Amino acid sequence: MGFALLRSKGIVTGIITSENVDLNRRRAEKLKIDILESGCKDKLSAIKRICDERNIMLENVCYVGDDINDVDVIQSVGFGCCPLDAMPEVEKVSKYVSKCKGGEGVIRDIISVLF
Repeated sequence: MGFALLRSKGIVTGIITSENVDLNRRRAEKLKIDILESGCKDKLSAIKRICDERNIMLENVCYVGDDINDVDVIQSVGFGCCPLDAMPEVEKVSKYVSKCKGGEGVIRDIISVLF
């Protein structure tokens, strides 16, 4: 439901992951995600490239991450967030820590904070 709400507001959605597994592709298709970057080793460069391609400023990006490879992006975007069970280093730099653990409604929780 969270991604459908974002879509209804014309907000571009994406998944940027270091994993390169079919499960992520199927999930992105099911949720009708606009962007899927699989096997991404430099998430910040990917975010900057996507923003350039779509004429989006970094301060207008909400990013959700849970591990140390997300820290640079969380610090660089306008609203960097993490789930309740994120690594402590991620929680420390996040502007918002969800009340939910990963896979248990994090996106919906963050959307309720944004809107």
